[in-house]
Amino acid sequence: MARRKFLIDYIAVMISIGFYFLRPLVLIPVILLNMGTTSYGIWTQILTTSMLLSPLISLRLNNVLVRYLSGVENRKAISSAYLMAIIVVIVGSLILFMISTLIGKQLTRLIYGNSELIRFLWPALAYSGSCAFFELAGAYLNTMQRQIQFAAYRTVLVLGDCLIIYLLVKITDISACTYALSGWQVGLSIIIFATMITQAGLAKPSFGGMPGLWPFLFSLLVSHLLSFGAANGNLFVLVNLMGLEKIAAYQVALQIATVVGLAGAPNQYILIPSLAEHWNRDEKEAMRSLVRLSMLILSLLAFPCIAFVVQSGPFAIHVLTGKSMNPDPTLLLMLSAGVFLSRVFQIMTYSYHLTRQIWHVLLPVGISGIINIGLPFVLVPRLGIRGAAISYLVSMAFLVIATYRHSTLVFGTGPDWRQAYKALLIGLSIYFALWPVHTLNISENALMLLSISIAGVLWIIGFFLFNFVPFSDLKRIASLQFSFPSRSSAVDSTILSSAKNHLYQLEINKEE
Repeated sequence: MARRKFLIDYIAVMISIGFYFLRPLVLIPVILLNMGTTSYGIWTQILTTSMLLSPLISLRLNNVLVRYLSGVENRKAISSAYLMAIIVVIVGSLILFMISTLIGKQLTRLIYGNSELIRFLWPALAYSGSCAFFELAGAYLNTMQRQIQFAAYRTVLVLGDCLIIYLLVKITDISACTYALSGWQVGLSIIIFATMITQAGLAKPSFGGMPGLWPFLFSLLVSHLLSFGAANGNLFVLVNLMGLEKIAAYQVALQIATVVGLAGAPNQYILIPSLAEHWNRDEKEAMRSLVRLSMLILSLLAFPCIAFVVQSGPFAIHVLTGKSMNPDPTLLLMLSAGVFLSRVFQIMTYSYHLTRQIWHVLLPVGISGIINIGLPFVLVPRLGIRGAAISYLVSMAFLVIATYRHSTLVFGTGPDWRQAYKALLIGLSIYFALWPVHTLNISENALMLLSISIAGVLWIIGFFLFNFVPFSDLKRIASLQFSFPSRSSAVDSTILSSAKNHLYQLEINKEE
């Protein structure tokens, strides 16, 4: 039953994340062509800054509360904890603004590589606070196992973001656009929390009933700072060494490469809350099954995506930037591989969250951060933005290697290597099939459509050829999902039990 719910929620959240992924791609030509490369570089640094500051504002309570409250039946206690977390976010935002008035020029220099751009510091702080608020609202929905509802809210958020920037980009600057996006994000968060209060009541704000909360929370904050350095430290080095135009070019390539991470993106909103619930209930078999399924989906989608990005990414960059940026397939390959490894690490590192052993992961994350901050000082002057990409890839590879053993012990399973190499073969077939396609003398739209069609057909053929999920199981799942209410529960139970037993037996056979 856990696997069935996981798959349904995975598809719903995947659609939402698809919209979320399309947002930066849509905004690349809108901002770049209307405001210029420098403004786009400022916009990408605002997003990067929010990734650093929003967890500090919320003290990462969005992660902590999901960990402690998933599966709890007392809605009053959940409401009480989240109301306290709202107060923390408000106070954290105020403290951040007060600190920034004292060291504003230093922060601006770090973020934008130029202390004279201080007027763009305040929209970055406002957006960081609004992101912290929305992440907390999303954590409430995930705690209540309402992933589909969260997916709907996130889709509305993305569509609103695109509409706001499209309407404002020609009449104002990027700072005004950011303030508008912040207000929109806060407004949706208020709606979610108003619904929570309506359903659960207005409880007294409190973090009661959560043993070991503060040490766990503090360790998460330290982990966040180190993890941010491991994943994004190279960006601040790059912008200070080469300026906003180079960071814009790097971020455009990274946004294209992020399509590889789509397969693992739902894990934060589905897998992690589900694992916390099963861990709290000591349901180890269900937890093992979900981790294995998640790893399978990740490799099955990510390897073909890497091949597609390397072949079609340069063409997409030309289209999105109006040929103002020169694409680099090698850069796309390194960034795509780094994004894939970051998704693998995201799954592995949660084993430390479940066991509350965050301190044990700080050393490898800290070393990885040193790599991604120190190595660009050596590589960027010689290799340009490729040097920043190499630093990111090496950093992510180190993290996966360092956390592999602990995750397999906690989850009771690791990647299915037999299935992973099959997914790799599908990716290679897509890569070589698209090679001659891009030499055709046809229109840009027709070329992209043809590339997507070929990649999709080859993926479907590989999916069934390598028997990732037997066709009989797909029929069982379809009959279960589209069954009429009049069907007897005994028949549904028989179908579900048969499908589950068959899937578990497949896993056992593969391990043997």
